[in-house]
Amino acid sequence: MKIGDQWSNGLWGAWRKKLLLSYDYKISKKTKVKTGIGELDCFVVESTAKSEIGISKLKSYFSEEYGFVRLEYEMTTGLKINLWLDSFSVDDFNDQKGIIKYRDEQKKLLPINRT
Repeated sequence: MKIGDQWSNGLWGAWRKKLLLSYDYKISKKTKVKTGIGELDCFVVESTAKSEIGISKLKSYFSEEYGFVRLEYEMTTGLKINLWLDSFSVDDFNDQKGIIKYRDEQKKLLPINRT
């Protein structure tokens, strides 16, 4: 994937023009994760992005019910960014169609052997 230099920043990586990234993803295990909404069964997805400025890493935790609930980035500069699900709510009409659609789309992206 190519990323334009409008995303360049000294905190996470600086480049000029377009940066070509090569990604690698693997589902490494299934584990329980404590979140702000309770303990969830999650698949751990480990990934790397290689480019001319270095290698960045992402460890993500995917719940079949809620989607990605934890993202742990390590940028080429060593900067670490963690995004964790703290709470969850639905709109005032208690309409979960959007949530169900998102969850179903995410399941299609992760080819998992469920035997």
